[in-house]
Amino acid sequence: MREFGWNRSTCLLIDSDSYNLWGNWTDIIDKGVFMDGDAAPYAPISTSGKQSIFKSLQDCFDVAAREGHHSHDLIDWIGYAIGIAWCSKAPNYSTRIEEHLGEHFPWEDLIRNPSDYLSRFLAENGSSGHLDYYPTPLSISMAMGMMMEPKLTDSVLEPCIGPGSIILPLKSLNMVGMDLSLLMVKAACIHAFLYKPQLLFTPTPILGIHVHPEEQRVHQYFEFLTDTRIYCGNSLLGEYYAPRKIFEQDSVFEDIYLHPVRERHKEIYKYRKELKKEWSTLPKALRFKIVQAMAREHSFDVVLTNPPFNVKVSKFEKEALEEIEKDNIAFSAELNGSRTYDLTQLALF
Repeated sequence: MREFGWNRSTCLLIDSDSYNLWGNWTDIIDKGVFMDGDAAPYAPISTSGKQSIFKSLQDCFDVAAREGHHSHDLIDWIGYAIGIAWCSKAPNYSTRIEEHLGEHFPWEDLIRNPSDYLSRFLAENGSSGHLDYYPTPLSISMAMGMMMEPKLTDSVLEPCIGPGSIILPLKSLNMVGMDLSLLMVKAACIHAFLYKPQLLFTPTPILGIHVHPEEQRVHQYFEFLTDTRIYCGNSLLGEYYAPRKIFEQDSVFEDIYLHPVRERHKEIYKYRKELKKEWSTLPKALRFKIVQAMAREHSFDVVLTNPPFNVKVSKFEKEALEEIEKDNIAFSAELNGSRTYDLTQLALF
């Protein structure tokens, strides 16, 4: 069996000779600053894609399907090849399948011809209707993006990301996406690796994107527990999980709470006693922890999604929401009027 991430370096080399998405993004990460005029990662997304790529993907799937494998196995194979933590275990493919994929999988074409290939692939190979997944046509996604037209530094949220159809055409450098389906999360990560590095990997807040350039404070949403911006979980509850290190095999997974319905999951409330004190008197390390907690409380400039509109709330979810409502009432009583600081008062340090 090949090692985890065996084809990542080859893909990055092809990218450097194509749109140089990862080169531009890692330059920004290394500087820690984004300024007007800096080269930003962006690849124009084709609405139709290259038909030979669809055929190659189908051919690779068909070869594996003859031995009883499914579409999610090919997604795992791709994710394992580029070293995505969600795909830390390779599918149990035979030598025949591995040899065929090694020879025929269209890595270079995928990188040089950006499009939403995996939405169509999954819809046509057993995933249509899975958790009410029906892919949004890329032309519609582009129209939605053009209407909102987020700027490079605007924060964008896609709470039902699927393989990323809506978010792929956007130019924003500050994106967050999540899905209830682990399969869709894996597909979104693969697309992000190919076309949207800022969505897959953002290890630290960047001045000019997440940190206000003049006020030196985190003024946009940022999650410090993970270096990726693609989560798996329930957007109705605001409860997710994600690998701590997106490029690490068998990474530890962290619980992520993004505007959770359950109030006690908002970490900022852990510091309610400290927040009654004068901000300047708090130790620097403690102030930084509070800033990290507050970074999760920011809203997004743009929310774009096409959620499954025919989904019914299950009995389990109804009971969970009722329990959360009771817990929130109890937690509010526990707080007993504890105040918090306004977001604009909290400097990065």
